[in-house]
Amino acid sequence: MPGLFEEKYVKREYECTGSVEQVEIVSASDAIYVTSGDVTRVTLSYWECPGTHEYDLREADGKLVLAFRDGGNILDGMHHIFRQTPIEMILPASFAGSLDLGCASGETELNVVNADKLKIGSASGRVRVADVSCRGEVNIGTSSGAVELQNVTGADFVVSGKSGAVRMDGIRALGRIESGLVSGSVSMTNVSAAGDVSVDSRSGGIKLESVSTEASLNASTVSGSIHCASLRTGGDIGLSSTSGSVKGTIIGREGDYAVSAGTVTGSNNLNNSEGGSRSLSVNTVSGSIDIRFVAGE
Repeated sequence: MPGLFEEKYVKREYECTGSVEQVEIVSASDAIYVTSGDVTRVTLSYWECPGTHEYDLREADGKLVLAFRDGGNILDGMHHIFRQTPIEMILPASFAGSLDLGCASGETELNVVNADKLKIGSASGRVRVADVSCRGEVNIGTSSGAVELQNVTGADFVVSGKSGAVRMDGIRALGRIESGLVSGSVSMTNVSAAGDVSVDSRSGGIKLESVSTEASLNASTVSGSIHCASLRTGGDIGLSSTSGSVKGTIIGREGDYAVSAGTVTGSNNLNNSEGGSRSLSVNTVSGSIDIRFVAGE
């Protein structure tokens, strides 16, 4: 006798009938994979149980929607958790529309994609975006799951989550970058921004390496250390931890900044000073401060 969830699934395939400027996908637990390929129209595939229509598929007025139907019986919901049947979408190289992707429990992955705007929401699942160019905002929110961005260009970046690590590598923002977590670490490497960079974690360390901005940079954590290397800014810098050390290097001269630094428990190599066209604020309650200035290229 077959197991309760040992079902055969039917693969559905769809090719859009016209040009698409908006794509919206809502999944319960099926992973979402999006890439560009040698196609002239948006194409996608997904899976359903035989004799059922678990997804609503609609295309009208330049918008494509694939949405999981809510409200099935309890066994339908249970077998959906255990199966691994991904949603796969291929975009034409000429695609210039917006993407809105949501997944309750399953990973979401984008590779080699051009878009106008990008929005991804995940309740519990990894989000990975690589080699993506976005003319508008990149907005990613997750309740519990890691977020990985690699070689991504966009206007503004907004990344938020309740628990899970955020890693950003090779990011170019034409505007601001905001990353906020309740519990989890944040790592930024080779990141540049024209606007402000703001990083916040209530419980987790923050690592900033080769991060540059034409504006200001602020990083704060309640429980965790801050490590920075080769920070370069055109504006003010704020580094704050309640329980953890703050260490690293800043490109420039100490005299460029009005310095305000202090720790209750730990050593501090900075001297408070006035003057300078920009401000540098470094504070921690329990931990040491070791910030050094280095020459840039």
